[in-house]
Amino acid sequence: MVDRTEPSHDSRIERAVAFIENNLDRPMDVDQLAAVAAMSRHHFQRCFKRHVGASVSHYVQGKRFKRACYQLAFHRDKPITDVAFDAQYATPEAFSKAFTKSFSVSPRQFRLKPNFSFWSEKETNSYQREQTMDVDIVNFEATELAVLEHQGPLSRVNETLQKFVAWRKNFGPSPSVSRTFNIYYDDPELVATKSYRMDVGAELLSTLKPNDTGIVRKTIPNLMCAKLRHHGSWNSLGASMRQLYANWLPGSQYSAGPFPMFVHRVNLFPNVLESELVTDIYLPVVKKTVG
Repeated sequence: MVDRTEPSHDSRIERAVAFIENNLDRPMDVDQLAAVAAMSRHHFQRCFKRHVGASVSHYVQGKRFKRACYQLAFHRDKPITDVAFDAQYATPEAFSKAFTKSFSVSPRQFRLKPNFSFWSEKETNSYQREQTMDVDIVNFEATELAVLEHQGPLSRVNETLQKFVAWRKNFGPSPSVSRTFNIYYDDPELVATKSYRMDVGAELLSTLKPNDTGIVRKTIPNLMCAKLRHHGSWNSLGASMRQLYANWLPGSQYSAGPFPMFVHRVNLFPNVLESELVTDIYLPVVKKTVG
Protein backbone atom coordinates (compact mmCIF):
# COMPACT_ATOMS: atom_id res chain seq x y z
CA MET A 1 0.00 0.00 0.00
CA VAL A 2 1.27 3.50 -0.89
CA ASP A 3 1.83 5.87 2.01
CA ARG A 4 0.06 9.01 0.74
CA THR A 5 1.49 11.07 3.59
CA GLU A 6 4.94 10.72 1.98
CA PRO A 7 6.03 14.07 0.44
CA SER A 8 5.82 14.08 -3.36
CA HIS A 9 8.87 14.48 -5.56
CA ASP A 10 7.54 17.94 -6.50
CA SER A 11 7.48 19.14 -2.91
CA ARG A 12 10.90 17.64 -2.17
CA ILE A 13 12.49 19.29 -5.19
CA GLU A 14 10.75 22.56 -4.32
CA ARG A 15 12.29 22.31 -0.85
CA ALA A 16 15.75 21.90 -2.38
CA VAL A 17 15.19 24.78 -4.82
CA ALA A 18 14.11 27.05 -1.97
CA PHE A 19 17.24 26.08 -0.03
CA ILE A 20 19.44 26.90 -3.04
CA GLU A 21 17.81 30.29 -3.59
CA ASN A 22 18.09 31.21 0.09
CA ASN A 23 21.74 30.18 0.40
CA LEU A 24 23.46 31.37 -2.76
CA ASP A 25 26.21 33.06 -0.77
CA ARG A 26 27.07 29.85 1.12
CA PRO A 27 28.88 26.67 0.05
CA MET A 28 26.55 23.79 -0.88
CA ASP A 29 26.93 20.41 -2.52
CA VAL A 30 24.72 17.67 -3.95
CA ASP A 31 24.85 15.57 -0.78
CA GLN A 32 23.61 18.50 1.31
CA LEU A 33 20.80 19.27 -1.13
CA ALA A 34 19.81 15.60 -1.36
CA ALA A 35 19.52 15.57 2.44
CA VAL A 36 17.29 18.66 2.31
CA ALA A 37 15.07 16.82 -0.18
CA ALA A 38 15.22 13.60 1.89
CA MET A 39 16.40 11.59 -1.12
CA SER A 40 19.40 9.53 -2.01
CA ARG A 41 22.08 11.44 -3.93
CA HIS A 42 21.52 9.65 -7.24
CA HIS A 43 17.72 9.69 -7.08
CA PHE A 44 17.78 13.38 -6.16
CA GLN A 45 19.98 14.30 -9.14
CA ARG A 46 17.69 12.47 -11.57
CA CYS A 47 14.52 13.99 -10.08
CA PHE A 48 16.05 17.47 -9.96
CA LYS A 49 17.02 17.38 -13.65
CA ARG A 50 13.57 16.07 -14.63
CA HIS A 51 11.63 18.68 -12.61
CA VAL A 52 13.88 21.73 -13.04
CA GLY A 53 15.30 21.14 -16.52
CA ALA A 54 18.93 21.57 -15.47
CA SER A 55 21.50 19.70 -13.43
CA VAL A 56 22.03 20.73 -9.82
CA SER A 57 25.40 22.33 -10.52
CA HIS A 58 24.17 24.25 -13.57
CA TYR A 59 21.09 25.51 -11.71
CA VAL A 60 23.13 26.73 -8.74
CA GLN A 61 25.73 28.37 -10.99
CA GLY A 62 23.00 29.98 -13.11
CA LYS A 63 21.31 31.50 -10.07
CA ARG A 64 24.63 32.82 -8.75
CA PHE A 65 25.59 34.24 -12.13
CA LYS A 66 22.21 35.92 -12.52
CA ARG A 67 22.62 37.70 -9.19
CA ALA A 68 26.19 38.59 -10.16
CA CYS A 69 24.99 40.14 -13.43
CA TYR A 70 22.50 42.34 -11.59
CA GLN A 71 25.12 43.32 -9.03
CA LEU A 72 27.55 44.26 -11.81
CA ALA A 73 24.95 46.28 -13.71
CA PHE A 74 23.01 47.97 -10.92
CA HIS A 75 25.44 48.06 -7.98
CA ARG A 76 28.37 49.63 -9.79
CA ASP A 77 30.05 50.65 -6.55
CA LYS A 78 30.33 47.00 -5.48
CA PRO A 79 33.85 45.69 -6.23
CA ILE A 80 34.06 42.77 -8.65
CA THR A 81 36.05 40.93 -5.99
CA ASP A 82 33.03 41.06 -3.66
CA VAL A 83 30.73 39.93 -6.48
CA ALA A 84 33.06 36.96 -7.03
CA PHE A 85 33.06 36.01 -3.35
CA ASP A 86 29.24 36.32 -3.21
CA ALA A 87 29.11 33.83 -6.08
CA GLN A 88 31.26 31.43 -4.03
CA TYR A 89 34.45 31.72 -6.09
CA ALA A 90 37.72 31.60 -4.17
CA THR A 91 39.37 34.26 -6.36
CA PRO A 92 38.23 37.00 -8.76
CA GLU A 93 40.28 35.27 -11.45
CA ALA A 94 38.34 32.01 -11.12
CA PHE A 95 35.06 33.94 -11.20
CA SER A 96 36.15 35.93 -14.26
CA LYS A 97 37.19 32.76 -16.11
CA ALA A 98 33.87 30.99 -15.41
CA PHE A 99 31.81 34.10 -16.16
CA THR A 100 33.62 34.70 -19.45
CA LYS A 101 33.15 31.05 -20.46
CA SER A 102 29.38 31.36 -19.89
CA PHE A 103 28.74 34.79 -21.39
CA SER A 104 31.68 35.44 -23.75
CA VAL A 105 32.47 38.69 -21.94
CA SER A 106 34.40 39.33 -18.74
CA PRO A 107 32.65 40.69 -15.61
CA ARG A 108 34.36 44.04 -16.21
CA GLN A 109 33.14 44.17 -19.83
CA PHE A 110 29.64 43.22 -18.73
CA ARG A 111 29.63 46.02 -16.15
CA LEU A 112 30.61 48.53 -18.85
CA LYS A 113 27.96 47.27 -21.30
CA PRO A 114 25.39 44.96 -19.66
CA ASN A 115 23.51 42.57 -21.93
CA PHE A 116 20.72 40.58 -20.31
CA SER A 117 19.25 39.11 -23.48
CA PHE A 118 20.77 35.70 -22.76
CA TRP A 119 18.56 35.21 -19.70
CA SER A 120 15.41 34.87 -21.81
CA GLU A 121 16.96 31.75 -23.35
CA LYS A 122 18.89 30.44 -20.35
CA GLU A 123 15.91 30.61 -17.99
CA THR A 124 13.37 28.92 -20.27
CA ASN A 125 13.45 25.88 -18.00
CA SER A 126 13.82 27.81 -14.76
CA TYR A 127 11.83 26.15 -11.95
CA GLN A 128 8.72 28.08 -10.95
CA ARG A 129 6.49 27.42 -7.95
CA GLU A 130 2.73 27.63 -8.37
CA GLN A 131 1.18 30.85 -7.09
CA THR A 132 -1.99 30.87 -4.98
CA MET A 133 -4.95 32.93 -6.21
CA ASP A 134 -5.63 35.04 -3.13
CA VAL A 135 -7.27 38.06 -4.78
CA ASP A 136 -8.44 41.21 -2.98
CA ILE A 137 -10.55 44.06 -4.36
CA VAL A 138 -8.91 47.34 -3.36
CA ASN A 139 -9.08 51.03 -4.11
CA PHE A 140 -5.80 52.24 -5.58
CA GLU A 141 -5.29 55.94 -4.93
CA ALA A 142 -4.11 58.16 -7.80
CA THR A 143 -0.31 58.20 -7.98
CA GLU A 144 2.03 60.44 -9.97
CA LEU A 145 4.97 58.66 -11.58
CA ALA A 146 8.23 59.45 -13.29
CA VAL A 147 8.51 56.81 -16.01
CA LEU A 148 10.79 55.66 -18.80
CA GLU A 149 8.87 54.09 -21.66
CA HIS A 150 10.04 50.82 -23.17
CA GLN A 151 9.10 49.55 -26.62
CA GLY A 152 10.66 46.46 -28.13
CA PRO A 153 11.73 42.96 -27.05
CA LEU A 154 11.01 41.96 -23.49
CA SER A 155 14.57 40.60 -23.38
CA ARG A 156 15.85 44.19 -23.62
CA VAL A 157 13.79 45.62 -20.76
CA ASN A 158 16.85 45.51 -18.49
CA GLU A 159 18.57 48.02 -20.78
CA THR A 160 15.66 50.40 -20.21
CA LEU A 161 15.77 49.59 -16.52
CA GLN A 162 19.47 50.39 -16.35
CA LYS A 163 18.89 53.84 -17.86
CA PHE A 164 16.04 54.44 -15.44
CA VAL A 165 18.08 53.31 -12.42
CA ALA A 166 20.97 55.59 -13.44
CA TRP A 167 18.56 58.56 -13.63
CA ARG A 168 16.95 57.60 -10.34
CA LYS A 169 20.28 57.39 -8.52
CA ASN A 170 21.36 60.79 -9.78
CA PHE A 171 18.11 62.78 -9.83
CA GLY A 172 15.11 60.75 -8.79
CA PRO A 173 13.56 59.63 -5.49
CA SER A 174 15.25 56.69 -3.77
CA PRO A 175 13.43 53.33 -3.66
CA SER A 176 13.58 53.59 0.13
CA VAL A 177 11.02 56.44 0.04
CA SER A 178 9.43 56.10 -3.40
CA ARG A 179 7.47 53.08 -4.63
CA THR A 180 8.58 51.36 -7.84
CA PHE A 181 6.00 50.54 -10.53
CA ASN A 182 5.72 48.96 -13.96
CA ILE A 183 2.77 49.58 -16.29
CA TYR A 184 2.10 46.82 -18.83
CA TYR A 185 0.33 47.86 -22.03
CA ASP A 186 0.81 44.51 -23.78
CA ASP A 187 1.20 40.80 -23.16
CA PRO A 188 4.51 39.80 -24.80
CA GLU A 189 2.90 36.51 -25.90
CA LEU A 190 0.19 38.34 -27.85
CA VAL A 191 2.00 41.14 -29.66
CA ALA A 192 4.88 41.36 -32.11
CA THR A 193 8.23 41.58 -30.32
CA LYS A 194 9.02 45.02 -31.72
CA SER A 195 5.63 46.36 -30.60
CA TYR A 196 5.75 45.28 -26.94
CA ARG A 197 5.27 48.27 -24.60
CA MET A 198 5.69 48.84 -20.88
CA ASP A 199 6.75 51.63 -18.51
CA VAL A 200 9.39 51.50 -15.78
CA GLY A 201 8.53 54.07 -13.14
CA ALA A 202 8.85 55.46 -9.65
CA GLU A 203 6.43 57.36 -7.46
CA LEU A 204 7.04 61.06 -8.04
CA LEU A 205 7.39 62.99 -4.78
CA SER A 206 8.31 66.39 -6.25
CA THR A 207 8.42 68.26 -9.53
CA LEU A 208 9.93 66.34 -12.45
CA LYS A 209 12.82 68.39 -13.78
CA PRO A 210 13.64 68.47 -17.52
CA ASN A 211 16.02 65.67 -18.45
CA ASP A 212 17.68 64.11 -21.48
CA THR A 213 17.04 60.50 -20.35
CA GLY A 214 13.49 60.39 -21.68
CA ILE A 215 11.84 60.35 -18.25
CA VAL A 216 8.25 61.64 -18.46
CA ARG A 217 5.45 62.26 -16.00
CA LYS A 218 2.42 59.95 -15.96
CA THR A 219 -0.47 59.28 -13.61
CA ILE A 220 -2.05 56.05 -12.44
CA PRO A 221 -5.57 57.33 -11.70
CA ASN A 222 -7.79 56.42 -8.78
CA LEU A 223 -8.91 52.88 -9.60
CA MET A 224 -10.80 49.91 -8.25
CA CYS A 225 -8.43 46.97 -8.71
CA ALA A 226 -8.14 43.25 -8.22
CA LYS A 227 -4.87 42.80 -6.33
CA LEU A 228 -2.79 39.62 -6.38
CA ARG A 229 0.47 39.33 -4.44
CA HIS A 230 3.18 37.48 -6.38
CA HIS A 231 6.00 35.86 -4.43
CA GLY A 232 9.38 34.98 -5.88
CA SER A 233 11.14 35.42 -9.20
CA TRP A 234 10.00 37.99 -11.72
CA ASN A 235 10.38 35.29 -14.39
CA SER A 236 6.96 33.92 -13.49
CA LEU A 237 5.28 37.30 -13.02
CA GLY A 238 3.70 37.12 -16.49
CA ALA A 239 2.17 33.74 -15.65
CA SER A 240 0.61 35.18 -12.47
CA MET A 241 -0.75 38.16 -14.41
CA ARG A 242 -2.33 35.85 -17.01
CA GLN A 243 -3.74 33.67 -14.25
CA LEU A 244 -5.42 36.71 -12.71
CA TYR A 245 -6.79 37.93 -16.05
CA ALA A 246 -7.69 34.64 -17.73
CA ASN A 247 -8.66 32.42 -14.78
CA TRP A 248 -9.92 34.67 -12.00
CA LEU A 249 -11.58 37.54 -13.91
CA PRO A 250 -14.08 35.53 -16.05
CA GLY A 251 -15.58 33.87 -12.98
CA SER A 252 -15.75 37.06 -10.93
CA GLN A 253 -18.39 39.77 -10.78
CA TYR A 254 -16.01 42.21 -12.46
CA SER A 255 -14.87 43.18 -15.94
CA ALA A 256 -11.50 44.61 -16.93
CA GLY A 257 -11.27 48.36 -16.40
CA PRO A 258 -10.03 51.05 -18.81
CA PHE A 259 -6.46 51.25 -17.47
CA PRO A 260 -3.66 48.71 -18.16
CA MET A 261 -2.46 46.17 -15.61
CA PHE A 262 0.39 47.44 -13.45
CA VAL A 263 2.58 46.18 -10.63
CA HIS A 264 4.14 47.62 -7.51
CA ARG A 265 7.56 46.08 -6.90
CA VAL A 266 7.53 45.95 -3.11
CA ASN A 267 11.22 45.03 -2.99
CA LEU A 268 13.96 44.76 -5.59
CA PHE A 269 16.53 42.26 -6.86
CA PRO A 270 19.45 41.96 -6.14
CA ASN A 271 18.81 43.89 -2.90
CA VAL A 272 16.95 40.79 -1.71
CA LEU A 273 17.11 37.16 -2.82
CA GLU A 274 14.92 36.17 -5.77
CA SER A 275 12.96 33.86 -3.48
CA GLU A 276 12.13 36.84 -1.22
CA LEU A 277 10.82 39.12 -3.96
CA VAL A 278 7.30 40.48 -3.44
CA THR A 279 5.34 42.07 -6.28
CA ASP A 280 1.74 43.31 -6.06
CA ILE A 281 -0.19 42.89 -9.32
CA TYR A 282 -3.08 45.29 -9.94
CA LEU A 283 -5.81 44.58 -12.50
CA PRO A 284 -8.13 47.59 -12.85
CA VAL A 285 -11.76 46.40 -12.78
CA VAL A 286 -15.33 47.63 -12.96
CA LYS A 287 -18.36 45.85 -11.58
CA LYS A 288 -20.41 43.98 -14.15
CA THR A 289 -23.83 45.41 -14.87
CA VAL A 290 -26.81 43.10 -14.47
CA GLY A 291 -29.42 42.79 -17.20
